[in-house]
Amino acid sequence: MQKMKTETPSDMKYIIGTVSFVFAALVLQIAMTDAKLVNMPDLIVRNITFLEYNMTLNNTNVTFVNVTTVVKNQGNEPARNSTTRLNRLNVTIDRFTPELLANQAYDFLDTYQCAVGHNYNATADVFNVVNESHEDNNKKTVFIDCVA
Repeated sequence: MQKMKTETPSDMKYIIGTVSFVFAALVLQIAMTDAKLVNMPDLIVRNITFLEYNMTLNNTNVTFVNVTTVVKNQGNEPARNSTTRLNRLNVTIDRFTPELLANQAYDFLDTYQCAVGHNYNATADVFNVVNESHEDNNKKTVFIDCVA
């Protein structure tokens, strides 16, 4: 009859120590990955605000809208020059966006005549020239009803 091998306390310390080391290495790897993401630019469309108003042109009441789009670098590193795309009523406007330092924002103003409700879309870094920590937060859409 064979005896069952039992682990001694020193064997258990070795196993626990090895598991602890592996766990600590994984935690360190995750922390280093997160640190890399934090030390990058991150462009977002912070907000899109608008003001609708009426004017009389040639004895006709016409609705206009002023749209302000704010693009912000919410990352911790500068974001190089890029392009912000504004899209409304089948009109696409690509606007130069200057280099934005960490937490710096830049405003775009768009004024136009508005006759029908529509979506207004803005996309920061539309051509993906800025290597960002989060590439999936560059878009925002609002609905403008064109009723002043």
